[in-house]
Amino acid sequence: MICPNCGTDNKRNFCIKCGALVTENNIYQITTETRNKTTDDLELFIGDNSNAILYKPVNWAAAFTGGFYFVYRKCYFIGILSFIISFAISQLILYMQSTIMMFLLIGLTFIFFASLTNPIYLWWAKQKIKKIDCTNKKALIEQGGTSIVAVAICWLIIFLLFELWLLL
Repeated sequence: MICPNCGTDNKRNFCIKCGALVTENNIYQITTETRNKTTDDLELFIGDNSNAILYKPVNWAAAFTGGFYFVYRKCYFIGILSFIISFAISQLILYMQSTIMMFLLIGLTFIFFASLTNPIYLWWAKQKIKKIDCTNKKALIEQGGTSIVAVAICWLIIFLLFELWLLL
């Protein structure tokens, strides 16, 4: 149980650090306050379309844009990782030369991005919020949000890499 005074985790009905009484009612109050604070911080961090990301199970924008969606949301590592996985899948499709497998892999990739982007992004956002001083709301807004410039730079890098790959 968590102490309502100092936030220390306790196994007894009193706090081992400050001596405050820890009861079930206190736990409910702390949990509700923490949940509301976390949701508010997430909404500030996410910025545009926070309701769609927090409460909808399917993300159609991510289904159609793939890794660019993560880059747009400033989640660069996962975006790059998804580009690498997408490139590997495209090479697998070229190697197999099977129309059925091509549609199957493209469909699975589409379903993956549609259904798992929001949970992955929310996990990443929560990890990022833990590292930010949440009393500074401006820092939450600056660290989160979106970046169309990052998407443009990503497009340029992928274009240049593709051109380089064609030259080899």
